[in-house]
Amino acid sequence: DMSANDAFVSSSSSTSTSATNSDTSSSKSFSFAEKLQDNSIQLDGFETPSKLKWNMSGQGWNLDTSTYYETKTSIKSGITSNTEGSETVNSDLALSTDASFVGGVLSFWIKADLELPNEAFYVSVDDEVALPPISPSDPQEWVEYSVAVESGQHEITWSHVYNPFGLESLPRRSGNKVGLWMDDLRLSPFDGSYNQGYENSGELTMTTGGDATWEIDDASNGISGSYSIVASSKNIHSDSGSSNIEFVLNSKKGGSLKYNVLSSTTAPHDDFAIYLNGKPAEAIFGQSLSYEYKALDIPAGKVVVTMMHRKNPGGLSGSLLESLGIVETEGVTRLDDVRFLPM
Repeated sequence: DMSANDAFVSSSSSTSTSATNSDTSSSKSFSFAEKLQDNSIQLDGFETPSKLKWNMSGQGWNLDTSTYYETKTSIKSGITSNTEGSETVNSDLALSTDASFVGGVLSFWIKADLELPNEAFYVSVDDEVALPPISPSDPQEWVEYSVAVESGQHEITWSHVYNPFGLESLPRRSGNKVGLWMDDLRLSPFDGSYNQGYENSGELTMTTGGDATWEIDDASNGISGSYSIVASSKNIHSDSGSSNIEFVLNSKKGGSLKYNVLSSTTAPHDDFAIYLNGKPAEAIFGQSLSYEYKALDIPAGKVVVTMMHRKNPGGLSGSLLESLGIVETEGVTRLDDVRFLPM
């Protein structure tokens, strides 16, 4: 296994062929993985004295053993409920890399109780914003974020700012608790291009789950061969649910996710959707005469891609769905040739 020190030693092997199936032989048939591979290395878990080049400015960050994502310690911003006034107050935590840094995607977990315009949190690389101000939906949850950092010397800064707009008065917060924690800083190598057909084991590690799994379809329904993957509403036994495919992309500047989809769905009964890091990015329904070639922009950094065949995604009642008339589609989605082309 790699150590955190390996992230700062240039190596031609570190530029990644990232996620691969456990059996990479092209002669083997495709199968879904039991879990996604994690090729990241932990740079800092904030448990022991760090060997990284950290610097702080403004209100200092501090180690905290009361709130953490993994093990027993995190690092907490210096902005607290005691921070008041009309002046802007910064709490910046900066990581410097040197010429030996190999580059990759920095991922980290954040727990934050933020309310704009009272506070903002963002991440910059060399004074350019790489992660715009975040808006956590639930201050009780840890959320993973990421930024892409090229090889060589850089300064990555995590900035928690009180009164970022310099307002003379701030609105009353809905809660009294103020705080922002970070934990489990990791580095993943950048991915290259992927081309996943389903005739062999392929290049991209995918898992399947949800309320029903996707299956290999060998009925000559593939666009570039005999095989595709298929999901059906009939296999989802609950009134509403989904069959999911999941995989992870780590890219320097983002790229394009390309795929061929054959749909036989009718909204609102069922559809095909793609989520990026848990947020909806695409939805498709209808009766396809043949495979349709689609493309979706992927942002830089770490992106968890979830492809979903969804049954009754709106959670409508059975009586309401019946009132919409007879459904003439099969309730099936087929996929083939899933590709990722980095910029």
